[in-house]
Amino acid sequence: MKTVWRMLRAVNSALVLIISFFVLAFIFISAVFIIGGMLEMRRMEAGDYPLVDTSQVVIEGRTFRLERYAVHPFLAEYKRILTVRSADGAEFASELDLDSGGAGRLAFCRIAEGAILIFDRFGSYRVVESGEIQPLFDATISKILSDGSMEPVAIPERRPACLKELGAFDRDQNGDYGFQPPL
Repeated sequence: MKTVWRMLRAVNSALVLIISFFVLAFIFISAVFIIGGMLEMRRMEAGDYPLVDTSQVVIEGRTFRLERYAVHPFLAEYKRILTVRSADGAEFASELDLDSGGAGRLAFCRIAEGAILIFDRFGSYRVVESGEIQPLFDATISKILSDGSMEPVAIPERRPACLKELGAFDRDQNGDYGFQPPL
């Protein structure tokens, strides 16, 4: 009987050691992730976003460069800067709507008035011949006046029809991000 009790105590001690090891390992790994996440969030809150990638393409004499910056330490959220350099060297840069994940595709097409339309699921932009980037509003924005009535500040514009697809910044079959010509 004493042998059985000694055996049970030995097993019990071994189980306590094993459980203690896994609990300490869990606490250590959790602390590493929490501290790392807090440091990363502090850096990003200060506006220090790491550059993820830069892609560029020349379309009809203008150079389009898209820079994507990670704005979240774990999720695929990107701040996007589009820079257009015209044939005469004038350069225009614009911060596009935040890509809150899953919308890496930024399509280009030629539109009726001879400009280029750039669009994704977050918004649309017109690039005029000079290279200037103009956002197209797809929602009415109103301000509330003191008497309680509303005054429109921005009225939606219909997205112009594409005459010719020019390609898109997107992922290829290998998962690499860059400009993809139209199919």
